[in-house]
Amino acid sequence: MRVLLGTSTIKDTIDTALREVERQEARLREIRALIEMDGIDLADERVMANTWRY
Repeated sequence: MRVLLGTSTIKDTIDTALREVERQEARLREIRALIEMDGIDLADERVMANTWRY
């Protein structure tokens, strides 16, 4: 695991692994929000009225 994470001590390895788990969870939350279109204003006619149309 140390080689994979590029760490030299057990403490650094654990700290780095925990940060990576947190980052992964944040990425998954963002992906879920995009899939569910949560917080995205594409369905809001007032927002979409000002968008470019091609």
